[in-house]
Amino acid sequence: MSDDKPVTPSVSEVPGGAGGAEKPPDRAAPPPRPLADARGDKGWNILAEAWGLAFLFPGAIAAGFLIGLGADKLFGISPWGKVVGTGLGIAAAFVNLFRVGLRNDAG
Repeated sequence: MSDDKPVTPSVSEVPGGAGGAEKPPDRAAPPPRPLADARGDKGWNILAEAWGLAFLFPGAIAAGFLIGLGADKLFGISPWGKVVGTGLGIAAAFVNLFRVGLRNDAG
């Protein structure tokens, strides 16, 4: 018997293969954009405001809870002091959130 296996050409012999393929030109990565694109230095102010809200929101809720906890201990009205204090803390947190949002819309 003879070897009747089909002959496969190598990669360099195939037209448009790895041997003859043109490599696309290397593009340099674009420079990183600054935080404040077209707004000037306002980008850093927005970032600082966001971090401030990130701490104010849970801080207001925690402060309301702690005041309610103190009311529970002082007046012996457990758990209503914590419930009302936490509710007032949540309301204060949203008031702060809306104040910042309205201030940003106005200017």
